[in-house]
Amino acid sequence: MVQGWVWWTDCDNEAMIPTNDTICALATAPGVAGLAVIRVSGPEAFAVVDSLFKSSTKISDAASHSIIYGKLREAPSNSADGDTLDTVTCSVFRSPNSYTGEDVVEIGCHGGMVIPGLILEQLYAAGARCAGPGEFTRRAFLHGKLDLTQVESVAELIHASSEASARVAGRQLFGAFKKNVAETRSRLIDVCGLLELELDFAQEDVEFVSREKLHTLLHSALEFCRHTQTGFSSSVVLRNGYTVSFVGRPNVGKSLLYNNLLGFQRSLVHNSAGTTRDYIQEGVVWKGLRIQLCDTAGLRSSDDVIEVEGMERGSMMVSNSHMVLVVNDVTVDPRGSDLLAQELAIQNPDKRVVLIQNKWDDGLPVDEDGGEVIHTPEGVFTTVAVSAKTGFNINTVRDLIIGAAEASSDLTADILLNERHMVLLKQTEGCLCAAMDALTRGEYAEAIAFEIRNGIDALGALSGEKVNEEIINSVFANFCIGK
Repeated sequence: MVQGWVWWTDCDNEAMIPTNDTICALATAPGVAGLAVIRVSGPEAFAVVDSLFKSSTKISDAASHSIIYGKLREAPSNSADGDTLDTVTCSVFRSPNSYTGEDVVEIGCHGGMVIPGLILEQLYAAGARCAGPGEFTRRAFLHGKLDLTQVESVAELIHASSEASARVAGRQLFGAFKKNVAETRSRLIDVCGLLELELDFAQEDVEFVSREKLHTLLHSALEFCRHTQTGFSSSVVLRNGYTVSFVGRPNVGKSLLYNNLLGFQRSLVHNSAGTTRDYIQEGVVWKGLRIQLCDTAGLRSSDDVIEVEGMERGSMMVSNSHMVLVVNDVTVDPRGSDLLAQELAIQNPDKRVVLIQNKWDDGLPVDEDGGEVIHTPEGVFTTVAVSAKTGFNINTVRDLIIGAAEASSDLTADILLNERHMVLLKQTEGCLCAAMDALTRGEYAEAIAFEIRNGIDALGALSGEKVNEEIINSVFANFCIGK
């Protein structure tokens, strides 16, 4: 009998090479829950489940997309039926109309720490094996149910950390990106075929595709590659979150401001200088966007090795951030952090730098609008007056962060680009540029067709039309078991 969670962890290194056998795995998260779903897929899926399932209707006789209620028991012994493990529902999906394209049964049982493991143990005994990470989706890809961009969107959906990233991944799963890639590749294949056909009639000097039409097609394909690449930085923000770092001298109120924005006490606050010795990072979701807030150690001269290391780590976080909040104590010196804010803005033109004039508490002068001060000195950074103590203008800072995060992700509508996509889009662009140059120079059809064919191959690798086992394994490396 399987003990504890061994039945789950033992699946992690299961080989994924066979594709014609029957696999099974828990499709829902392990742990205490009202329900659990175990997915079984493969040529013997119906027979494997039937050997354990007792109902008025056999799985093998059930119509596709139907649900049957019954009892699931242990494998029968020599002469007696096995003990009943649970009452379950079995959802039946017949090939090819299933997620994987194979015969699939999804067993709905009670959740918890024991029952799902016992059922899986019996399925193994009946002839199924434990699925590897992402193997169900891998089979969907191999059976033509999904292309590689859709497979990646499945992983994005599973790992989505915000509503915005989940929505974009969902739209990508529906195939908008797949369609655009396929249409671009198809047009290039057609024109390349005509160019290669011209080689058979080289002596007659015949053109099967006008060079003007070829130029228009190459320009359109290049525009697709370039426009699509512009969404990469937005995709990174949607996937990993928009990162904001808090920097400044000790005791300027960074940690109190940090806690106020988070809405709970995460960073230690004390009057002693240098309370924060290392960076602290916490995520929040505002308006459907994932925001990563990072409090860093106060900046000052120090002989303390640990404090110096903390400041260096804070500097590393700043370099990896999208926005930097430079916090200043206005009661000490209203211009005390202007130089730091300016230097950060000039050194990091791709980052949004905001100077926070903190400790704008009761009794300090305010402007005629009631205290909100937002301006842009020398056009390099924004200034906001706040009071982390009283909460004054905290919402202004929050809205500023949300607006910047939305602006950084607004280029992504239907595609969550990853590094693999970017490499292949750049490769395609390079090939098409070479083809355009060859066309402009008036070179023979053979030279133009060669470059276009390389671009076609790169687009094929993007969608999975032309891909090797190494790339497939890389795509599925971060999938969970059961998906």
